[in-house]
This record gives sequence, C-alpha cells and structure tokens, in this order.
Amino acid sequence: ALRAATGDEWTVEKAMNIGRRITNIMRLYNLRSGLTVKLEEPSYHYSTPPKDGPNEGREIRENFFKMRRRYFELMGWDTETGVPKPETFKKLGLDDYLADLATADLYRCII
Repeated sequence: ALRAATGDEWTVEKAMNIGRRITNIMRLYNLRSGLTVKLEEPSYHYSTPPKDGPNEGREIRENFFKMRRRYFELMGWDTETGVPKPETFKKLGLDDYLADLATADLYRCII
C-alpha cells in the first residue's frame, strides 16, 4: 500500500526507522513542554490491585517501573530520566535536533 501511494520501495526496517524518528522527536517535544518521569507514573486508580480475576491482589506499580526502565533502554534514552541520548539522535539521522537536546533544560525531568 505504501509503495502504491508513494512510488517508493518500502521495507520493514525503513518503516520502523521512520517510526523511531517520529517517536524521538515527539519525546523531545514532550520533554521540552514539561513532561517528567513523575508525570508518567500510573495513577492511583490504575495501579490499585484488582479485587477479582486472575490478577487479584497483584499490583502493577512495581512492574511498571521495571517496564518503563526497559522501554527507555530499548529506545536509547536515559533509563532514569527518559531523555534521549545524543547517540540515539545521531544514529537516527536527527542531527538537526542535537542542539535542542543539548541546550534544553531537559534534566529537570529527574524531579
């Protein structure tokens, strides 16, 4: 469908790379707009253990932080702050955004 619409040859890797680029630009925008790792925590209601069903009494909160850390790692972001690493931007050809990454006060995201 992409080839028919664009005339370009598409591979899974090419499509995945475009998705990675978009995700990293969105992450930079969100961080610059005030997103912090604290704001990414699940709400009290979401993290309350279910009262019935197969996961009755099991809390998600502990696993959520492990999953978030692993996601940040796989994305090439700092595992504590979620700030993309400069080498991730370079690898994705997002060199034009490196100045934004370096000059923005992104490390307030630790709060």
